[in-house]
Amino acid sequence: AAAAAVALLAFGLGFAIAHVGGHHANTQTASPLTADLTSGAGDVVGTVVITPGTPAWMLMTLEGGRWSGTVTCQVTLADGTVATVGSFALSGDYPSWVAPLPSGGGAVRSAHLLDSHGAVIASAQLQAYSSGPR
Repeated sequence: AAAAAVALLAFGLGFAIAHVGGHHANTQTASPLTADLTSGAGDVVGTVVITPGTPAWMLMTLEGGRWSGTVTCQVTLADGTVATVGSFALSGDYPSWVAPLPSGGGAVRSAHLLDSHGAVIASAQLQAYSSGPR
């Protein structure tokens, strides 16, 4: 149910972003990228969704209600560059946020959630957008 809600939210977010202000964003024909956010122990602790377009957007949702404090989200791009998406305060049972990406969504290869000391507490591996049929 949570995965379906995230997918629906990502679709709605992509649609809304494409139509903000009465003009259309430059969207690709690709579908949103979705990946499990996993802890260092390999447990699934959330979901990452990246929508295509200009700008591309990231939605990150954590599960379990055991999260608190401030975390930083970073992404690794296809060229190896690490970019900070932002810092976010966690609260509630399913903390989540949406933020624009510093590069096109298809360029994101991984996402990392860091604690206040800079240690990676969860990560997700993402695959590039397909540019055509396989």
